[in-house]
Amino acid sequence: MLDGIGSLRSEQWLRDYLSSPNPQAILPSRLKKQYQMPSYARMSDADRAVLVQYMAGLKVKDWYLADTKKAEYEKLTGMEYKK
Repeated sequence: MLDGIGSLRSEQWLRDYLSSPNPQAILPSRLKKQYQMPSYARMSDADRAVLVQYMAGLKVKDWYLADTKKAEYEKLTGMEYKK
């Protein structure tokens, strides 16, 4: 789910995550391996920078951010989100 990722994560975090040979070490996922985020470490630095800028630009309004955080937490952990 990329909806609002630019409001949830900083550009530096996105750069580190997309540069990692093992993104699950940064953000573990409950998803089956075939559905997990792949590593973009082999992508050229220039292409990865474009991807980071794009993802950082996927922002949402503050009123929508709470729902986005809740959905991300519940998807990643399988647990109910509590403020």
